[in-house]
Amino acid sequence: MDKKGIFKILANGKERIMHYTTEDEKIRALSLNDTDLIHDIEDDETVMVTFGMKGTEQVPATITIDKNIDSVKSLFNKMLEEKNTYFKELNDNLIVLEINLK
Repeated sequence: MDKKGIFKILANGKERIMHYTTEDEKIRALSLNDTDLIHDIEDDETVMVTFGMKGTEQVPATITIDKNIDSVKSLFNKMLEEKNTYFKELNDNLIVLEINLK
């Protein structure tokens, strides 16, 4: 796994593609709070993640949701600086997803 890049997340039978980065030895991503993905993560205790667009190895993981604005701002700025984010503007609806590999 690279220090930043793209991963696929399979939650509640649906696959999504997201950008991630590592911060303090943790894998983190940004998401909007009011999406089906968040509901699927909350419904599904364990999700499967695959790193890279061409990756095939699915790894079980749990996801911790962090809505703290300071955490969101810090991760947003880091990912923007890395040019590794879908989100180009900070907004109140962003949250941090922390991916915990099992």
